Amino acid sequence: MVDAIILLIISEFASPHYGLTNLTINKKKLRNAAIATGLLFLVTVVIRIINILTSS
Repeated sequence: MVDAIILLIISEFASPHYGLTNLTINKKKLRNAAIATGLLFLVTVVIRIINILTSS
């Protein structure tokens, strides 16, 4: 989850509006990677919860 938050922060602050004009980052791809990382984290949490509930 921390990875997703870091990627979203970078995608918002790494733009020409904040003075980082020589940094070329595709914000759409970075945001999609952050969303995918967040979803994978949530799926992992759900799988672990299911394992805990079914093992007892």
